Amino acid sequence: MASAPAADSRFKVGTLVYIKAGMITVLLFLLSGDFCFTLMETVVPTIMPLKFNSIVADLGIEVGTKNI
Repeated sequence: MASAPAADSRFKVGTLVYIKAGMITVLLFLLSGDFCFTLMETVVPTIMPLKFNSIVADLGIEVGTKNI
């Protein structure tokens, strides 16, 4: 009785050979990089005015806005 061949975890495209674990690792790196990039795009614009206010306060400069 011949047994079925074991499923190979390698994928071939032309001369390139990809291993399933390597592809999952690359996917996780890409997802984490996208998450960090999105987080920085969202958080930095809301934090920067607060940071500028603290820098100005440390320098002793008073900055205000005028309502017209």
